[in-house]
Amino acid sequence: MATSSHVVVDATRPCRLVLNKITLYETKTRYYIVGSNPSDTRFRVLKIDRTTTSALHLVEDDVVYDKEQIRDLLSMIELGNKTTGGLHKVVTAYGIVGFIRFTGSYYICLITQRSAVAVLGGHYIYHIDGTMLLNIATDDRSVRTPQENRYLSLFHSVDMTKNFYFSYTYDLTHTLQYNMTQTKDEDQLVYNDMFVWNHYLLNTGFESLRSNSDWILPVIYGFVNQSSLNVFGRNLYITLIARRSRFFAGARFLKRGVNNQGYVANEVETEQIVHEQITTSFHRPGQLFGNPVYTAYVQHRGSIPLYWSQDTSNMTPKPPIEINTVDPYFSAAALHLDHLFKRYGSPVILLNLIKRKERVKRESKLGSEFEQAISYLNQFLPERNRLLYIAWDMSRADKNPKEDVFEVLEEISEQAIQRTDFFHSGPEPLANMLRSTRYTSVDASGARKPFRLQNGVLRSNCIDCLDRTNTAQNMTGRCALGYQLYALGVIPKPFVAFDSEAVNLLNDMYRRMGNTIALQYGGSQLVNTIESYQKINPWSNQSRDMIETFRRYYSNSFIDSDKQDAINLFLGNFVSRMGEPSLWELGTDYHLHNKDLTNRRLDRSYVHWWSDDALRSKYETAKHIPRAMVIHPIGPRHHLDEENEHPLMSYWIEYYRPRLYTSFSRLFAFNMNSTLKKTHGLNGTDVSPLASIDAQWHSGTIVDPTEAQEYQRYVNQFKGQVHFQAHWEDTLGLTSGAQHLTSASKQADAVDDTKVSYLTNHPDYATYFDYVKSANTAMVTGFATAVPHASDATDVYHQYMQSTEAFLAQPAGQPRQLASHPQYEAYRHWLKTGKFRFPKKK
Repeated sequence: MATSSHVVVDATRPCRLVLNKITLYETKTRYYIVGSNPSDTRFRVLKIDRTTTSALHLVEDDVVYDKEQIRDLLSMIELGNKTTGGLHKVVTAYGIVGFIRFTGSYYICLITQRSAVAVLGGHYIYHIDGTMLLNIATDDRSVRTPQENRYLSLFHSVDMTKNFYFSYTYDLTHTLQYNMTQTKDEDQLVYNDMFVWNHYLLNTGFESLRSNSDWILPVIYGFVNQSSLNVFGRNLYITLIARRSRFFAGARFLKRGVNNQGYVANEVETEQIVHEQITTSFHRPGQLFGNPVYTAYVQHRGSIPLYWSQDTSNMTPKPPIEINTVDPYFSAAALHLDHLFKRYGSPVILLNLIKRKERVKRESKLGSEFEQAISYLNQFLPERNRLLYIAWDMSRADKNPKEDVFEVLEEISEQAIQRTDFFHSGPEPLANMLRSTRYTSVDASGARKPFRLQNGVLRSNCIDCLDRTNTAQNMTGRCALGYQLYALGVIPKPFVAFDSEAVNLLNDMYRRMGNTIALQYGGSQLVNTIESYQKINPWSNQSRDMIETFRRYYSNSFIDSDKQDAINLFLGNFVSRMGEPSLWELGTDYHLHNKDLTNRRLDRSYVHWWSDDALRSKYETAKHIPRAMVIHPIGPRHHLDEENEHPLMSYWIEYYRPRLYTSFSRLFAFNMNSTLKKTHGLNGTDVSPLASIDAQWHSGTIVDPTEAQEYQRYVNQFKGQVHFQAHWEDTLGLTSGAQHLTSASKQADAVDDTKVSYLTNHPDYATYFDYVKSANTAMVTGFATAVPHASDATDVYHQYMQSTEAFLAQPAGQPRQLASHPQYEAYRHWLKTGKFRFPKKK
């Protein structure tokens, strides 16, 4: 069996050197990889032996060269190999993904193209746009066996140009809160290998991810997107990062439930970061004290942690669900929840969105079993650390006209954020303290907390953890956005209007993330998006949903098997060995994802199922205050440049690129998606992206004839009711001082009891009356025109549907403007449900 000798790393060298560009040279017997820092002033050399195929021999030169020294070194190598062909430049790249071997010699995988997709504290996050797999040995391609070529084809089918990300100076494998709150005993550059998708490829050549090697570059798989929110000159960045776990990874129907190590299928950690771009770095000038303008909220999604699967042999779109192993102690679920406690702390909130009632039981099988698991495990936990389980049939609620899906999700999200809190790197603005609201972050003495920490996590799942889960996480992200903007002093209350540009921007980011995660796991984009639950453009959404359903079915039926083999090969779950079956000859990959099958972890208690330190607060205020205010652990401190230069020099040069001619059109920040490109003020006004924009209620300017006819039917049911305004106002005690209602009151005197009875007995009268009774003062003041009648209602309709800009440009304070807002909302509800109702205000 071939062996691999790991590179020896000099552990005495205290700081890493940022190598953001590498050049590969070759001779007859060796590869020379020259890595350079952003300023091209310091260089490292990695030597790879090409004369053997059975082992990988790497030699990392401990010397840090300057420009003149590296030039002399390359000249010496050129001179020494002149008789055998000399030294040739092969390729310029931006990082080493790792090394891999199939049946013959070793290969090196290089990043040849990259593009910036986000920037956090001046640290660029890059997307891999191009890679190269290079054979290290000198053997010709003609000697490759068919087996070797098939492995190569499988490896290449993992498209590394889609959704793979890395950063030279920022630890993408951990959350922002972890990176900014490490304590002294944790002050090491240790990556979270759960999210390092090139873990096996790196370990093939390097000692471990804990080494201090400058060549190690972790790559995550998932989604990264960043947008800019401009609020009257305040520039805020919203960053969405989704990290996919490399454990129990695979395709939809082939990876369900949990393995015996507690890792679930389709496990993704989602982090929403909101920060104000006042200064570039994570620290303030001077003594490097922490920048208080960073906030973050983390969510989790993953398959139901039970042993279950679906048989795809009968080629049906929805195969039956089977629970494969009934474990009365729910050991796998206990392991999974213990992982969550260790990573996020307590409380762990479980939101289960699967169906609860079905004619033919499918999802409901798992629902009852999952509920039993939580009930069993909860009985042993201390009361303050117990799991919070929420089961809600989202599909059933969506079909019920009396239930608002978004109201329920918003309430769940609010409660979850209140329990787990969120991360804020500094104290809230003093203005929040002066408001004395219940959202202010204070300690027991009433003083402002130095910063906030998230302890615990909201874990969401449906059956696939795709469509319903993404909508739920979208709503939680929207609620978190309100709290994050409030903590930064951008808004006076932690609520953001649902129809604002800021929320539209966030919805777009979550939709892109959901589509990406769905493609990775299910083979198609989201079948049901947030627009599907909003009932916006139902016909176009329905046709789109049908197309995506077919794509998912095709992928699951014909592509997923090869996709699973490629993932197993890429992650090192399967390693080709002489005399053993090939990957495609295996009947199942169960043993590849369930380790130690003979050891059923009998040493773990079925009662005390959690780790001793798991229930402690993951982030403790007293423990993390000093380090959270002094930003050491992230990139800059660990990346030393020239001996006499500041340690941050390499980091600044990568961000500002002072030696490179650039233009605005090439700058990442200039091309970033921004509300400035979408929000347009009317009559020269600057519309805040956080304001509710009425014009967004209807995207077109031409009224469809069918819709106009429907609106007339809506208006006709309330014809003549304008004569009864005084009756309502007398009932509510609102006639005194309302001079503009005098004429209406006189008309009401002539109304007989029969007409009043007709009005009050109308099926929707109670709803309408309750709304008026609970309306605010401004609404009551404009109540004279609030009751629909033919002429005014038609006028309002045309103003909203055909002349939105003219309506929004009306001077503030006009009675019609106060009244027509809820009137139009009532019409929207009529179109949705066929029943009249004014919206109740919170």
